[in-house]
Amino acid sequence: MKKIASVRSLRLALGAVASIAIGTPRVCAAACTAIASLPYTISAPGHYCLSGDLDHNSTTGSAIRINADDVDLDLQGHRIRGVPGTFGTSAYGIYEKKQNHVVIHDGSVRGFSQGVVLSSGGTAAGSAECTAERLIVEQSTYVGINVQGVRHIVRDNEIRDVGPQGNAHVGDGFGIYAVGTHLLILGNSIFNVTGTNYSPPTGVEIKGIALKGGSYALLEKNRIIGNRWYDAGSSSASQIAGVGISVEGDFFRPAIIDNRIVGYSLGVLFSTSQTSIPKCTGNLFQVLTNPPVSGNGSCT
Repeated sequence: MKKIASVRSLRLALGAVASIAIGTPRVCAAACTAIASLPYTISAPGHYCLSGDLDHNSTTGSAIRINADDVDLDLQGHRIRGVPGTFGTSAYGIYEKKQNHVVIHDGSVRGFSQGVVLSSGGTAAGSAECTAERLIVEQSTYVGINVQGVRHIVRDNEIRDVGPQGNAHVGDGFGIYAVGTHLLILGNSIFNVTGTNYSPPTGVEIKGIALKGGSYALLEKNRIIGNRWYDAGSSSASQIAGVGISVEGDFFRPAIIDNRIVGYSLGVLFSTSQTSIPKCTGNLFQVLTNPPVSGNGSCT
């Protein structure tokens, strides 16, 4: 395989890759290293693609582990699936740790603890300039997309049915979980994030997008709709709870613009220790709480 200088130059050379819709399986291009079975570890830069729908028949490890910089992973409209119906899974769908210039796109990741992880490994500069885009991430039992690092992009994804999905197990649910600096979270659709605890629903986190620490994130044109809290102590019907977007810890100066949040208890929660005023404007809320914004920030 011809060695490339960066993922960006590779994707320009491939041209039509970004324009093909999710859900349309394609034949691997000549320059693509085909992934035909799971688990699979990427250990060198290059362009990789799925050859078909694949299953990860384990509740541990990662279906695809990325251990190299400058990787373009094209799912080509295919699906990666974990062990169906397994709440206790600790497996990741696609996992990258401390790598730079990784792009993951165009396919489905289903049935893992966390669907896609772009991880800094606990260090501020551990992972930089990675992108997750045009993915369908569904039936994650904990987090849909987990992004940590610098200058990451999470764009145009569908994230569905995240969390315990019933009263049989206690647990949290996050559509997108983000820690880092200069993050772009744009145009994502997040449906049905759930959490389960014993009544009353305290101590359980149900959040469409959670900014857990960092600075200067832009959240724009995301659509976050529908969630449920389940009572683990009874068979009572679920109820609306949770937060559409939360800004927490020491997160500094996020911009929250033109998002749509429907069916949560609260639209935006600011519980950051920072005293700087975030930018929050043009958002639409259809939630239970009035006003729909709480904490040490406001939205106009």
